[in-house]
Amino acid sequence: MTDIKSETAIGAAKPHPERADHSPPPRAVGMVALALMVGLLVVSAAWIARDKRFKGSRILTAAAITIMEEAFTAPAPDVMFRAGAAGLTADLDPFSGYLPPAEFGWFTEEAEGEYVGIGVEISASARGLIVVHVFPRSPAGAAMVRPGDRIIRIDDVSTFGMTSTEAASLMRGRVASDVEIEVVTPTGEVRSITLVRDRVEVTAFPIVGISRSGAAYIRWTQFSAGSGDQLAALAADLAIQDPTGMILDLRGNPGGILDEAVAAAGVFLPPDQLICRLADRDFATQIEYRAVSTPPAFSGPLVIVCDEASASASEILAAALWEAGRAVVVGRRTFGKGWVQSILPLD
Repeated sequence: MTDIKSETAIGAAKPHPERADHSPPPRAVGMVALALMVGLLVVSAAWIARDKRFKGSRILTAAAITIMEEAFTAPAPDVMFRAGAAGLTADLDPFSGYLPPAEFGWFTEEAEGEYVGIGVEISASARGLIVVHVFPRSPAGAAMVRPGDRIIRIDDVSTFGMTSTEAASLMRGRVASDVEIEVVTPTGEVRSITLVRDRVEVTAFPIVGISRSGAAYIRWTQFSAGSGDQLAALAADLAIQDPTGMILDLRGNPGGILDEAVAAAGVFLPPDQLICRLADRDFATQIEYRAVSTPPAFSGPLVIVCDEASASASEILAAALWEAGRAVVVGRRTFGKGWVQSILPLD
């Protein structure tokens, strides 16, 4: 995925007001935690010493122990080790990363089609946060926030230099809670807007219909679970109205699930048509994905619209249809990802 995401939530557990606190004093807890962490490091070091692949891990272990014992302001052990996990994934490629539990929860919520926030998708840039999509029937939509607007402040926090993840955590929250954003429109108008957070339905196809010229139009915002089958149903319904052609708008679509791109290509391609080929790290194993739909749900003229934020599964679909001679691709050069990622949960 590109660095485009919906705003993301942080939750905090509240203490029970009637429960007595019998925990040991904070210093004792800290000493116990430190001892456990140091012990874990020593055991881990002994185990990985037998595997030559982990020869350099002594540096990591020594650094962690030194920081916990000597740093003027010692970080919480879990914070430090999460930073280590993020560091391990940071140099793999431009797209791999470590998702802490909260962010993984946000990702899962969006994939399931609903979350609590203001209803925008954002992209981080040097000029602040760019709104790339506003969900229908959302607080942001009702307040007339539009794609292309820049969010330069969230409550009292400037967004300059802020990542999209950091911004998302500020914009999400509890249902009915307030958040104030400052927006600069493409024309330079500055607006301060107070929004009330609400449940936002993540709609993969916010705009579908027949234009005045008779062409069918489908706006697709993300390749979420089941959206390939949804596209097939929409294309079949539109085909009944005998359109002059179809426009599939993938602008701002950062991608999503590969299988949904494969299913979508099958809506327009004949059975067994090659869609894409994936290779492993050594290019020793290749997996082919082919169209399985019979017959195609729509066989008329097809145009794919893309821009620089069309990435991943969007690019796979557009390339497959163009290379098969099935569609004309127009717009701007796409993101250019070329990688397929998997989510690997940790215990």
